[in-house]
Amino acid sequence: LITGWAAKYDSINNEWLHSSAYILKTDREGNYLWSKTYAYWSMFLYSCTTQDGGYLLSGYCYQTNSGYDMYAVKTDSLGNVQWERTYGTPNHDGGCKVVQLPNGNMMLLGLMNDNQGIAEKLLCVSLLNTQTGFMLSPRYYRKNDIFAPESVPYTNPDNTVTAVLLSYGNVPLQDYFTIFSPEGDLLHEQAISSGIGSEDYIRDIEPTPDGGYVLAGFNYNFPQSSWVVKVDSLGNTCGV
Repeated sequence: LITGWAAKYDSINNEWLHSSAYILKTDREGNYLWSKTYAYWSMFLYSCTTQDGGYLLSGYCYQTNSGYDMYAVKTDSLGNVQWERTYGTPNHDGGCKVVQLPNGNMMLLGLMNDNQGIAEKLLCVSLLNTQTGFMLSPRYYRKNDIFAPESVPYTNPDNTVTAVLLSYGNVPLQDYFTIFSPEGDLLHEQAISSGIGSEDYIRDIEPTPDGGYVLAGFNYNFPQSSWVVKVDSLGNTCGV
């Protein structure tokens, strides 16, 4: 499954029309099977298969009445919508990534405005109703001005979720290796850094046979460089 966006060009007025989130399904050799488009002004940041053979698609969308919101779609195996939800406040929020846990539950990690009309945004972690997509007992976490999911979340066999979060504001940008309980409670947090300076980013997490993880990302210094980190189960590492 390939995710992206699609838009039509208005040759008369010489402008692009609204974009839409887009998915394309291929066979093993990359031959086209089918494609689907979704809400206007939307973008998927993450997609995964679900235990029933469908897909969970998540990212953000723009709506005129509420600005940017978190956005998630559950589809069947052919990309047909089973439920579709936006999450947020009347002010600009952000994107989200939704995963399915081994126990079948769905967990959202997203970025939500503090609803006070100011710039600060909270990390939002919530289980979702698997049949409707509605939030169930969301948790909100604050750190500096912005506290947001950065990496793809990794679901562990015990239904905990490991992710790298990003915090920035009046202090330098900082990455945090985190572990969430199956209910969305923040169980553990460990700051990580490349030691190079400037901005560090982590985009992916994979488990290793020793119970730890390998993290992959980049450093936004000049020249820019790849950044690979091996950590133990709690995010500790022995060096840069």
